[in-house]
Amino acid sequence: MRQILSPAQRLATCCAGAALIEWTLVLPFLLTLGLGFMEFGHALYQYQQIATGVRDAGRYLSRQDIVDESTMPPTIPIELLEKARRLATTGTTDMGGELRVPYWEPGEVSADLSSEDNPEIGAGGEKKYRGGDEVYMVRVTAEVTYEDVGFLDFFGLGPINFNISHMERVIGE
Repeated sequence: MRQILSPAQRLATCCAGAALIEWTLVLPFLLTLGLGFMEFGHALYQYQQIATGVRDAGRYLSRQDIVDESTMPPTIPIELLEKARRLATTGTTDMGGELRVPYWEPGEVSADLSSEDNPEIGAGGEKKYRGGDEVYMVRVTAEVTYEDVGFLDFFGLGPINFNISHMERVIGE
């Protein structure tokens, strides 16, 4: 014999549409998680591009004869600095290269030259670096504000600032 159920009892025992309701509850979480991974991956890729550019510029400057001891303190010639900035942001020292990161401009790259003592580290007169009593180091720095896809703004998170620097010993040509 079939039992007659009240509407409340039928609703409590009915499974039709349960998957749709569960999916409706889980979908916003999955979308948020997926978009968060995409934003993080994009930021990580942009960071890597900027770090690669800064490293390339540092290596370029360290291989140039940039130390002119007639000026104290020694400075990097402006034409070499401009080439290093273009190398960092475009991957080439030529004018008009495509930017590695769309919002990263050459003006956001800086470089400075410093000198360090080259101390003896052994009893045999060996020095920390090959060369004289003083060696020169070049440091290339970029301070870039990451332009997100829009997901960070959606959650009210502030902009991400990348501060990347690379230091190399100047060895000349």
